[in-house]
Amino acid sequence: MITKASPLPCIEPTQCFVSSKAYDFRLSSSSNGAVRGTTNRESCEEWTLVINDDKTTCLVSTKHGRRLSCGADGDVFTVSEDGKDDDRLKDGWDRWRFESCKSGLTLVSVAHGKRLGCDDKKGIYAFNAEGLAEDWMVWTIDFASGELCFLSSPLHDVRVHCNPFGKLSLSKAFGGWEVWRFIETGDGTGSVYLESWTHRKKFLASSSDGNVYISKEAERKDAEKWTIVKPPKAEGGSILKF
Repeated sequence: MITKASPLPCIEPTQCFVSSKAYDFRLSSSSNGAVRGTTNRESCEEWTLVINDDKTTCLVSTKHGRRLSCGADGDVFTVSEDGKDDDRLKDGWDRWRFESCKSGLTLVSVAHGKRLGCDDKKGIYAFNAEGLAEDWMVWTIDFASGELCFLSSPLHDVRVHCNPFGKLSLSKAFGGWEVWRFIETGDGTGSVYLESWTHRKKFLASSSDGNVYISKEAERKDAEKWTIVKPPKAEGGSILKF
């Protein structure tokens, strides 16, 4: 098989997982419009954030291309973007407002003023947004996309290379196996995760003794967090700190 070379994007569309703070499961979409909670972390649980001109947000299923929507009765579902195969696409029903709270974020339906919530059986509903948000109305955002970069040594003119089995090496090439996705951790420290762009779920990690490896669990633990700092001298480039 021959893979044709194509220009690499610098910054990907904003994609993320939306997780319940109370029950630690993720918002998941199916092709028929149903929305449920799940412990999986696959493409069905991934959402693309689309910012509208009025500063509201649409959440579009990355896998199915369907928009998260809320009905007047609090029913939560997805609709196709063109609305041709679904009579539930009403003006504003697919628009959401993110609001900060003490332990995370709430998602409020712009059309109905209801907060997105869930129960312990992984059911997803929307409730009247009055008073303080209960834990089952609080969500966290885990980014799954970011800025794409090469990790290059200017001294030796080589790049960090990851093969399909998670083996690291250095390479003179500028191909997909040398591209890394910088993903914000969202923990307020400014740290990032470094994920192989070509081989997803393979994260660059470091042990306490300085051994650099690929984390096969991909659980986004502290071993996979990195901080980007400027070098002590104005020589260009950056330093990655574990």
